[in-house]
Amino acid sequence: MSRQHPNRWSVVILNQDASRVHTDPKQPLDQTKVTRRFIVLSSLDMRPVFNCIECVSFKGQVAYPDVVIPADGRLFINEALARPGMIYTLQKDDIRVILGSLTERGIIQKIVTGIHVFIPS
Repeated sequence: MSRQHPNRWSVVILNQDASRVHTDPKQPLDQTKVTRRFIVLSSLDMRPVFNCIECVSFKGQVAYPDVVIPADGRLFINEALARPGMIYTLQKDDIRVILGSLTERGIIQKIVTGIHVFIPS
């Protein structure tokens, strides 16, 4: 199987649950809230998901091949493989929680305007 042209991930980054944008502009992430959520839309490549919690809120983009998620600067390496159509959460305690599938109406309704969509070419 050729790895020259791997199928790359398409990832949707949702807005964080809460921020300190008014109370502490230099630290916009609320320490008590879930940091970020991301949805793996396509992952035929099936490489591990690396979650670096530095970048998106400041640079406005997600780096490939890693899913880059902002928070406190530490690096997360999850052993689980990306699963197409699943929505995940990264929390301050470094635990990734699978919230459910994109086919669930309740989760789909939570995807609001302001999400950042990253679809690699």
